[in-house]
Amino acid sequence: MPDLLGGRPGRTRLITSPDRLSTTGAALCQLLTMSLRTLILRPDSTIMSLSGLRGSDVRVALVCADDAKWSAFPPEQRGKREANVLSPDEHVQAEKLTLHPTYVPAAYTDGYARGRQRDPGRAGNYVAHTTIGDPLADALIAALEPLETAERTRLIALGMHDHEGNALHGAPEAVREFFAHCVEPPPWLDLPSLQPGCRMFHRNARLVLAGMVGGVLVEGFSTNIAKSFFLTGRLRDQGVRRLKQNNRHMLEIFMPDGMTPHADGWTHSVRVRLVHARLRHLIASSGDWDAEELGLPISSAHLGFAISAFSARLLKHLKSLGASFDEQERRSFMSVWRYSGYLMGIPETILFRDEADALEIFNIGRICEPSPSEESIAMAGSLVNSAPLFAGLDDRA
Repeated sequence: MPDLLGGRPGRTRLITSPDRLSTTGAALCQLLTMSLRTLILRPDSTIMSLSGLRGSDVRVALVCADDAKWSAFPPEQRGKREANVLSPDEHVQAEKLTLHPTYVPAAYTDGYARGRQRDPGRAGNYVAHTTIGDPLADALIAALEPLETAERTRLIALGMHDHEGNALHGAPEAVREFFAHCVEPPPWLDLPSLQPGCRMFHRNARLVLAGMVGGVLVEGFSTNIAKSFFLTGRLRDQGVRRLKQNNRHMLEIFMPDGMTPHADGWTHSVRVRLVHARLRHLIASSGDWDAEELGLPISSAHLGFAISAFSARLLKHLKSLGASFDEQERRSFMSVWRYSGYLMGIPETILFRDEADALEIFNIGRICEPSPSEESIAMAGSLVNSAPLFAGLDDRA
């Protein structure tokens, strides 16, 4: 788990004084102040909650899940006290972390109630992520904002292709922290195990593209993420270009060794992450987004939902279309998407672990999301209408 808040390696901790936070930590506090409202992590029996953030007033509360008793640091101790959430030698597994919302965007009130009837834990986890973005990528975008376009481009290119790990010396701290996180593989990653999934992809390439364009892309835009892309015009006016970008990304991650650090699949995944962060920044700054109603634009909930569709739902469509693959290839296919999702900045609290978990995330997301909006319908229409052009079919008769 990345140490975003200034702790030593091997220990995740929260520093409650903003002036002691790293650049990324300070940016996280700013993001929480503006939009997240509440972030709750639950490792084993302890919940760490950040709530009521206003400017430099960071209130930290710890609650034990066993007896649900709250204990908050008194104001006079907030500038010095540290909360050691995990011991130095304890490794955080994704399945031990669950988020629980104490603030629910208005658009999700009814869906959350429905989701709780099916699975309270998963519904709470999904809705909590509607107010969470990508602190590392968002901090990078904020750090690059004052720089000239050419310098921003240069620094990102250096990070993308920094094979030696020292090309970013002197770059803003948030840039170095972002790329350091990207090159650090998650403990569950086994690169050789991705090869069977790559073979399956290329053996069924035409069916994969059909299932992606005709199925999961439309399903993915059934969430409120469509509002984000509609505001930017990225699909409304550029459907063919977007299809090409999505399919290029998918092709690169399924190339042999494409997901090794700095290879094309790896860089495409990281680039998608940066594009999302940039769009999140632009939309949040536009004044056209109602965070109280919708949560965060391009939230981690929507990305977790989308990556679940791109993987597990795509496998279902492939079976319907007659694709052939065995269980090893099936698991490997899911692993490729999981690692791509990790590189795209999807928190492990909403990133699937396996196919069954991905389907559960997808299903609870469909329950918790509002009914498809006009933007979702427009996005789906744009994709469907662009598909023949993408395939080179242009019947003007």
